[in-house]
Amino acid sequence: MSAHLILAEELMLLGHDPATGRRIADGTGLNVATAGSLLADLAIAERVDLDSRRVAVLSPAPVGHAELDRVLAWIAAEPRQRKPEWLVSRLNKRDLPRRVQAGLAARGIMREEERKALGLFPYTRFPQLDPRPAQEIAARMRDAISGATPTPRTAALIALTSACRMDRKLFPDIERKVLKRRAKEISEGEWASEAVRKVIQGIQAAAAASAAAAASASSAGSS
Repeated sequence: MSAHLILAEELMLLGHDPATGRRIADGTGLNVATAGSLLADLAIAERVDLDSRRVAVLSPAPVGHAELDRVLAWIAAEPRQRKPEWLVSRLNKRDLPRRVQAGLAARGIMREEERKALGLFPYTRFPQLDPRPAQEIAARMRDAISGATPTPRTAALIALTSACRMDRKLFPDIERKVLKRRAKEISEGEWASEAVRKVIQGIQAAAAASAAAAASASSAGSS
C-alpha cells in the first residue's frame, strides 16, 4: 500500500492533475469507483464477502483506517445483507471525495487551496505536495498492464479505473483494446481469493453502469 494509502486515496491521487488539482477523469465514474473502493479494501482485508450476490460481513473487527472502519460498522448494522451496487450507491455521497482529499492534505500529500470562480463562487482544489505516491501507484499499475502479476490491491485498482474509464486518461500511450483486454484478464485472474474477485466484479459493474449513464447524459445534452 503506497504510504499506507487506502484504495480511495489512491484513486483520488490518480484522478486529479498533480499540479493544479483539477479532475482529469469523469466525475461521476470517479466518485462511484471511489465509493466502491471502500468495499474492495474491506474485501481484501477479509472483513466482507459476497454471499449469493450480497455483501456479508465476515468480521466486524476494525481495519485501522477511520473511513474503512466507519463503512464496515455501517454495513454490519444493516438489517439485512445488501447487493454491492446498493452499498456503492449509498456510499457515493458528495462529501466522500472531499473527505478523502482532506485526509490526504492532513498527511502532507495534497494541499487544500480555497479559490473563487469569477471572483465570486468559492471552490476548493487539492494539488499534490508530494508527487511520489501517485507516481508509484501508476508505475505499479503499468507493470501489471504490461504483464506482471498484480497484487490484489493493484488488480482492484486496475479493475476500478477501467470501469470508470479513467485508465484511458492515465495511460494514453497504451491502446484502448490492450487496456480493455488486460483489465478483463486481471479481473478474472488468480490474483486474489474468489470472494475478493466477486466483490470487485460487483463494484466494477456498478461503476461501469454509472460511467455509461454519465456519458450518455453528456452526449444527449450536447446534441
